[in-house]
Amino acid sequence: METDRQTDRQTDRQTDRQTEQTDRQTDRQTDRQTDRQTRQGIPIGNLTSQIFANIYLNEFDRFVRHVLKPLGYVRYGDDFVLIMNTKAEAQRAQMIATEWLATTLHLKVHLTNNIVVPVKAGLHFLGHIIHMNSPLAVDRRMLRKIERTVRMCNIASYKAMALPRRFAQRMPWLVTYNSEDTT
Repeated sequence: METDRQTDRQTDRQTDRQTEQTDRQTDRQTDRQTDRQTRQGIPIGNLTSQIFANIYLNEFDRFVRHVLKPLGYVRYGDDFVLIMNTKAEAQRAQMIATEWLATTLHLKVHLTNNIVVPVKAGLHFLGHIIHMNSPLAVDRRMLRKIERTVRMCNIASYKAMALPRRFAQRMPWLVTYNSEDTT
């Protein structure tokens, strides 16, 4: 009788696991269908989307150079950084640029990334950590992503990155390490 109870419990656990797995698969399928129905534009990473970003944001580049006149301006795809003299100038440029993008190009700036940071605090940009008087460094989250996703077919995407020396031990075929990095 005890054996029957154990068998019943095992069967119940197995059934529960199968039900959970089926529920997860159904949820994923529903999410994919919803994503397909609500998606707009071109998939990220597609060469065409990169070209269109450059064409579409060309007017923004001109606006930044001729109206905002920052000390420095870097844009890669739809990510950009403005370097201004003071915090007040940076906040003013932030407000003007955000409004210009919304009214002229009908683009929303993601609130989480729309921040003013002092130069001395450093900047996380495009998977790198940028500090004023330090060599460029790849942030930890990006390093983990590289370890998970790098393959021979996409290696060219990672070759130019200033990866730390410790990658040389794990991925010598990939690394062109930063000579100033001793970690």
